[in-house]
Amino acid sequence: MSRKCPWHGCDVRVPSSFFCCKKHWDLLTMKEKDALIDAHAAHRDNHIEAGELKRRQQHVLGTRGTV
Repeated sequence: MSRKCPWHGCDVRVPSSFFCCKKHWDLLTMKEKDALIDAHAAHRDNHIEAGELKRRQQHVLGTRGTV
C-alpha cells in the first residue's frame, strides 16, 4: 500500500510505512526525524491513538505540507 508524500507539491508515492519521500526526509533535522520515529513507535506500541500520531506528524511537518 502506498500514498503520496505529505509535502506540498510532491507527487512521489511512498510506502504507507514511510512518513515521506527520501528527498524530503533528508531535509528534516535529526530532532524532527527523532520526533517522528518516537511518535510512530508510541503508536505502534498502542501508547497513542492514530489521531495523536497525525497531530505529532503535522506538528513536525508544519506549513511544509499536510499529513
